[in-house]
Amino acid sequence: MTRKRTIIERILTVLVLLSIVRQFFLGSYHNAFLGILTLLLFMVPHLIDRA
Repeated sequence: MTRKRTIIERILTVLVLLSIVRQFFLGSYHNAFLGILTLLLFMVPHLIDRA
């Protein structure tokens, strides 16, 4: 179960990174910032597990 979850998390992270790069080149800095916030939200479960 955890391996499948890890694969899904990595796929979603790559998609968000691609989206951030695309929005940056399109000049939509607001959407790029939202992508960065999304990446921070993806890190929350890992931070909770370590605490």
